[in-house]
Amino acid sequence: MSIYEITSDERFSSSIQYLNRRVGGEVSVENMRTSLTIEKPNMGALTDAMADIIITDCKSYYINSRIKLPIEDQISRHAFTCALLAFDHDTDKIIAKTLIKLSPKFNLDSFFDFMLDVLKARWDEVCLLANENISYLVCKQTFAELLQFLISNIDCELDEAIFLTVQDTATRESVKKLFTNTN
Repeated sequence: MSIYEITSDERFSSSIQYLNRRVGGEVSVENMRTSLTIEKPNMGALTDAMADIIITDCKSYYINSRIKLPIEDQISRHAFTCALLAFDHDTDKIIAKTLIKLSPKFNLDSFFDFMLDVLKARWDEVCLLANENISYLVCKQTFAELLQFLISNIDCELDEAIFLTVQDTATRESVKKLFTNTN
């Protein structure tokens, strides 16, 4: 009987919960570590779910720790981060799948810390570009144009789209305009 245990520290504990919803198993928390134990996993489904975690949760954590944008509006910051996550999504997933070597005991946090150099180098390029052009991103118009460019270059399916509920009418209209003028 094959039993796999995937663990993480608090940085990716929600990733373990997500993995549980995707592939099943039993979640436990002990000493600030979240674990998922899976008996007889479907290795293809498990690898695919792990790749999704790497290109969303790990990439988000990495980008947010590297980008120093003075964007105070949380909706704009979140939209920018989501656009960067989706940008080059397919290539990142292919690379992530080649890096994943699942073993019966797999530490997601250690994998993030030590095994993602290839992806981190790619993500560093995006972070460097954003940090070098902070002066342009502070201007709302320039920021909106960049966000529109990123969104227009994202190849996503309907189930990958992110919908925001915005109370402010002006913000809602500008976000709506970004998503409808992406031809």
